[in-house]
Amino acid sequence: MDLKGICLLFVLFAVALITSTEGKPPLNMQTISNLGFLSSTAKCQCKIAARERRNCGPPGISAADCRKAGCCFNASVPGVPWCFTAKPKK
Repeated sequence: MDLKGICLLFVLFAVALITSTEGKPPLNMQTISNLGFLSSTAKCQCKIAARERRNCGPPGISAADCRKAGCCFNASVPGVPWCFTAKPKK
């Protein structure tokens, strides 16, 4: 898991702690696993050959906005879409 993922988990757990003290139910592992960009299934769905990527956002879209749209983001290969559609779930 990269640094962004770890930071996001920290923020989610902090929010869960705060909301649990306000009488609301805390976040559970099922909620966290439903966040596609953190689950191992989503990582597998984003393993697509660069030449097979289908664009999923406008040029210049940020990684955060791309992931919010339910898409994959990988800026390591120039000349192909960085924000692209994930493989269908099997």
